[in-house]
Amino acid sequence: MTNSERRKKYSIGTKIKYIEPDPTSCAAKDIGKIGKIVGYHGMNWPLIFLPKSKHISCKSTPYTPASWACGWDSLEILLPQKNEQLLFAFMTE
Repeated sequence: MTNSERRKKYSIGTKIKYIEPDPTSCAAKDIGKIGKIVGYHGMNWPLIFLPKSKHISCKSTPYTPASWACGWDSLEILLPQKNEQLLFAFMTE
């Protein structure tokens, strides 16, 4: 699957788990944290926000906070679980 196909399949707001493949990187302290996709950069690579992370990406803005700009191999997509309450846009207004 190409980056643009992944971008279409996993839109902004998709729930993810950060699984950085290089545990020796500076991102090691955030491995296993849950967050969401908040945008894209470059060649359709995801920008992610991890609420429990102290790291701020250089791609972060006041309107779109981002913890990391990473590759697709650094993420695990979390699918809705059985009996999980789904939240739709009309429910938040």
